[in-house]
Amino acid sequence: MHDQHLATQPAGVSLLLEVRDAKGSLVRRVQPPSANSFLRSFMRQMHAQFMSGSIKATGTSGAASYPSYLISIGGWGRDDVGNVSSGIVIGRSDAAVVGSQFRLGSLIRHGINPGSMTYNVGTAEPEVIAAGTVSGKYWRTFTNNGGSAVTAKEVGFGIGLGATHRWLAIRDITGGGGVRVGTLQSLTVTYTLRTIR
Repeated sequence: MHDQHLATQPAGVSLLLEVRDAKGSLVRRVQPPSANSFLRSFMRQMHAQFMSGSIKATGTSGAASYPSYLISIGGWGRDDVGNVSSGIVIGRSDAAVVGSQFRLGSLIRHGINPGSMTYNVGTAEPEVIAAGTVSGKYWRTFTNNGGSAVTAKEVGFGIGLGATHRWLAIRDITGGGGVRVGTLQSLTVTYTLRTIR
């Protein structure tokens, strides 16, 4: 799933959203021009790696707790079906990104009711070294089984420690009025992280 052209892009984060119909055919592809919206919680997690959690970070629940060096994408490395607290999450708000945010503006819930989406298991690929960069991808697919169209306007990337401590590390806006996902269609959101080696 690695795109070789990404190796020529500068270090940072890129975001790709793809809508597919029930048969898997591509309906729409959106790549927002900017996807480097790291939040305060991410910086405090980085601080914890060096200082063993000496300052608190506000989690997605609104409660503050000390970050840990034991963090993972899905909470102990699992981004299970229905997990709306970590891994890639989607929402309805297109309000501007603010560094102090700790959750999405309006989370799209997991489920099969109108307005919700089925959160499938997240997937990651091993790193790829090419053209002077090291890159890795993390993606998740959301399926619309709710009977009506859903529009995703924001995307987040959460990290966690167990089932109770979850922090939103990245929040980005899709732009263009959002990405509409019709009934029985799916949305795959891919974050690609790149660093210079």
